[in-house]
Amino acid sequence: MSYFDPNQSPPRQAGRTIPRTGNGAARPSRPTQKPRRGFSGWALFWMFILGLLTAALAGAVALFFLFFNGSNPNGPLNRPPAQVGTPDFNATISQTYLNTELSNQLKAAPFKSGPLEVRDIVLKIQGNSQIEMDLRVGYQSFNFDISINEEISTQNGQINLRAVGKPAVQGSLLPSEINTVVELINNKYIEPQLNREISQIQVNGRPVKLLEITTIPGFIQVKANVGK
Repeated sequence: MSYFDPNQSPPRQAGRTIPRTGNGAARPSRPTQKPRRGFSGWALFWMFILGLLTAALAGAVALFFLFFNGSNPNGPLNRPPAQVGTPDFNATISQTYLNTELSNQLKAAPFKSGPLEVRDIVLKIQGNSQIEMDLRVGYQSFNFDISINEEISTQNGQINLRAVGKPAVQGSLLPSEINTVVELINNKYIEPQLNREISQIQVNGRPVKLLEITTIPGFIQVKANVGK
């Protein structure tokens, strides 16, 4: 049987020194740590260069797909399909404006046909391409007012008026020449005046081509294309 002597040093292990405390007891040793290795300056430099090359390559790939699969920066933008059969624009002309222009033209150049003289014209624009035209006509020493229903349309790019029904007369007997007068007023005065108003419409200095004309109460609606 063996006994432990506290004054006796513990046996040493080969190749290792066991530290002791102040009272001679063995102190536990700490495990040794290997020193950490950092990146050298050259490693950081090449990592920076590699990052730049990667970013440049990614940008080049993105530009490649944008150029070949996206829009062409040198070509026109994509446009929707052309609207076939639709006019370039719509315009609206009020009866107030037309009556003012007709009155001014009539004062400057009175309309006469034989013994008949047209002294005043008033247009009352209805819906469904209908216009009521009131005339004041001088016949010899008499004045009488005529009310005529007109239908407005387009023919060969021009406005066309056609009397509907018989004229109604107030103030005197209906002269036999009144139907001829109405036709002359339509063909020689009202239609040219309306076509003149349409022809004065221009878009960027280019004339317009009349396609269709309709009416709503108080207004004439014009559909037209812009000339080349």
